[in-house]
Amino acid sequence: MNPVQENATGSHARDEAGFTLIELVLAIGILGVVMIAIVSVMLTTLKVNQETQQRTDDSVDVQLATAYFTDDAYGAQSLAQGGTAGCGTTTPLIQFSGSTFTTDAAGTNTDTTFVVGYYLSGATLHRVSCSNGKTTPDSDHTLARDLVPGKATVDCYDKGNPNPTSCTAGTASVTLSIPESDGSTFQLAGTRRLS
Repeated sequence: MNPVQENATGSHARDEAGFTLIELVLAIGILGVVMIAIVSVMLTTLKVNQETQQRTDDSVDVQLATAYFTDDAYGAQSLAQGGTAGCGTTTPLIQFSGSTFTTDAAGTNTDTTFVVGYYLSGATLHRVSCSNGKTTPDSDHTLARDLVPGKATVDCYDKGNPNPTSCTAGTASVTLSIPESDGSTFQLAGTRRLS
């Protein structure tokens, strides 16, 4: 094929299909600007996703901790603040104990005793549970992270008394409060079923 062609005026002109150097430099510059914008949006999206995942994880931790603490306080026949661990080896912030009936597949009722303790390990709140007189935990659940060690408070309340008292057999409700590293307070509360 001949690269020289005749144009409408009858003169010969070269077919100059392609891009000039200036056009290429401009295209590469525009592409660079567009890529910077796309990468910036992607990085922002990743950061937001990580923050959202952390908030979701924290929310699930709070829901789990609240469900455990409420149930443990409600079913406890006795409770103790601090003292000797009845489950595990770490001194608990608060410890609940009692008994419950379980029914197996054959329909046989079994009386099961339990001890549940809440303790801090560094900046992490744990719940340990033991059954039938064992002191080795059947389970150890992490309930909350990023707490301030050594700052936990346990407040017990007798029925009809709005002021905290010492934890006794007559304690109607109990609250566990622990400051979080971000300045907020992680708080669990439970009401006991008293006969």
